Amino acid sequence: MDAPPYVQLFSSEGIARIEFFHPKANAFSSEQLQHFREAIEQVSQDASIQLAVLQSVRSDVFSAGAFLDELARVSDLQEGIEFFMGFSHLILSMIKCPKPILAGFSGKAIGGAVGLLAACDYVIAHPCASVRLSELSIGLAPLVIEPLITHRMGRAHFMKLALNPHESKDAAWCEKANLVNHILDEKESLSKALKEYADRLISYHSSSIAKIKSLYYGDISNWNELLQHRAHLSAELALRPDVQKNLLAEKIS
Repeated sequence: MDAPPYVQLFSSEGIARIEFFHPKANAFSSEQLQHFREAIEQVSQDASIQLAVLQSVRSDVFSAGAFLDELARVSDLQEGIEFFMGFSHLILSMIKCPKPILAGFSGKAIGGAVGLLAACDYVIAHPCASVRLSELSIGLAPLVIEPLITHRMGRAHFMKLALNPHESKDAAWCEKANLVNHILDEKESLSKALKEYADRLISYHSSSIAKIKSLYYGDISNWNELLQHRAHLSAELALRPDVQKNLLAEKIS
């Protein structure tokens, strides 16, 4: 029997490790997104924590993005908005967190998971890592995560991903596109590399890091309204009969 989905935070020596799992390719349910947001908010508020490290328990997949089985059960506009706002709230909590967020990236990152990576401040990838924005293939669009992906990678790279929903881009492409900061050698340990970089980062002054992060994001005062609007548009798309049919047929492997 598959283990149940979870998001857990472990803290030691100033470093919070946020670990996540879902038996269906690490897809994120609404409940998991809420737990993820709570973990990030704990990192923001806990003075004993200096940074966070995100890592999937699976090496073959980072995350398949939104849990489409749940989205297929959405029956009205308000439910749809609430579903997509799960990603909006998580993204906002990550970019507003004054502490650096690192990610260990191996395997596939699909759909909303690409937005999650874009919300991290430093991403270390295994050479097997790849990204894909799959939304268009089922009649959706990556509207909620677009502002963040565009901010990090630029509009041209966003369009390249969004208009090629069946095409995966490898770790080397991600590094050139500024989504990935460092690619490991084949034999290097992702966990070890994350620990080494995290130990180096916490040796620097936390206030200075917070200033650097605030400069990077600049004025995001309108992002609350922007992402709420994008969630509304996404919910409208998800309720179209053709999209509902595609969602029911979609299988996450």
